Order: sequence, then structure tokens, then C-alpha cells
Amino acid sequence: MANHALLADPNNGELYYYAGIAYLNKGDRVNAKNYLSIVLQLNPDNQQVLQLIRQL
Repeated sequence: MANHALLADPNNGELYYYAGIAYLNKGDRVNAKNYLSIVLQLNPDNQQVLQLIRQL
């Protein structure tokens, strides 16, 4: 995945978002939820991610 990018910029919510979506597209709901939860920690007002997590 984008682990190198995440290590280089761990506060970049967009990277976590796209990693979460990639896991979701692979059918890996556990990792998708983990990455999307980090997005919410960085940006608690992100309604789009909140909706995605609720659907998992």
C-alpha cells in the first residue's frame, strides 16, 4: 500500500483515506475501517468518512 507515503507524512488524512478505500475495494473491511478511523481522528468533521465507517 502507501506505507512509505504514510510514514513520510503521517498527518495527511488524504493518504489514509485512499488507503482505506483501497482496502475497502479489496474487500478487507477490517483494514479499511482502521485507516478510515485514522482519517476521523485527524478530521472529526469528515462526514463522508463517518458515513463509510457506519456502513462497514
